[in-house]
Amino acid sequence: MPGTRQHIPSLPWDQVFGIVLFVFLVFILADLLAGPNELESGLERARQGSGGGVIGTYLLVGMILLLGKAGTTVTLIGWALAAGMLTFRISLLSWLAGHSRYQSDMAAGSPPENQSISS
Repeated sequence: MPGTRQHIPSLPWDQVFGIVLFVFLVFILADLLAGPNELESGLERARQGSGGGVIGTYLLVGMILLLGKAGTTVTLIGWALAAGMLTFRISLLSWLAGHSRYQSDMAAGSPPENQSISS
């Protein structure tokens, strides 16, 4: 209808930031899984259209040079957790509280909430 406008909902900045973190994480992981983690081989893969591209290569090689392989692994795990929590708006405390409640229910032998045992 003329004169009517539909409102397009906007995403909060933290969700947008989480999505951007996920995209860069995918670039890095694609480059990590594609082969050797040297700059020259990564750039060659990027020219061929495989791996994480130029962005993934520079980010991965930079992280390995600065943090080492173990530090890069820990950082990527934290990066993935942060990206997931920002994207899906999950707080760390609520996730840990839910996880610990699930563990205590399982230890006590009772089924987790919202699930029933069918005979």
